[in-house]
Amino acid sequence: MNDEAANALLKTLEEPTASTVFIIVSESEDDLPPTIASRCRKVVFGRVDDEAIVTGLVASGTEPEQAARVARIAGGRPGLALQLATRPEVAAFRKAWLGVPERLPEHPGQAFLLAEELEAVAEPLLAALKQRQQAEVAQLDADGISTRPARDRHDRELRRATAALYVSGLEILAGFYRDAAAAQLGAPVRNPDVPSHLFTRVLPERAVANAERILESVEALQANQRPRLAFAALFSDLGDAG
Repeated sequence: MNDEAANALLKTLEEPTASTVFIIVSESEDDLPPTIASRCRKVVFGRVDDEAIVTGLVASGTEPEQAARVARIAGGRPGLALQLATRPEVAAFRKAWLGVPERLPEHPGQAFLLAEELEAVAEPLLAALKQRQQAEVAQLDADGISTRPARDRHDRELRRATAALYVSGLEILAGFYRDAAAAQLGAPVRNPDVPSHLFTRVLPERAVANAERILESVEALQANQRPRLAFAALFSDLGDAG
């Protein structure tokens, strides 16, 4: 919604008829002009379960195997799942994060290199979004329309998509340690394709502590800590913990 549309809607929002309820759907409150957002009651929807995402992707033409891989990475985010549906790199992304426990560094420098690698593995998954954004800007240019509002919106979209992938990666890693504890305590695992002997390399108590430490990194990212620093600190801590 551009400023002109927001101004046109503003008076109606301020003085609606008694029987009128407006529902404004947005991926983020940041995408709405402050004058509109300040007059709305915010309702945050929870994540969608993997089964529903797989069903939706398959119904839209995605192969079941790819849909399952995408659902694991999307972490309950339908928008992200749609963006990833056609990306063959989803398997490599998940494999990279599940492989972190076997590659925990002994030195801080190695932790930064691993963090850099995990940042890079997300880049191919953002390609479709970037291509769509470039096409939109090109069309606006061709139509003689200012591209600045679109570019600002694209920057926000890209930041959100990147952050969502980073959080998904951390959740995949936490899931490994969750499975390590579960496997040794007789509970079912969520990543049955991971060789079972890998789960026995860390004691259940340590596995739980590692998962909690990973979730702290999720909070650090949400507090706007630089991803590479957050990842490097996490990998160093996990390596020191053994």
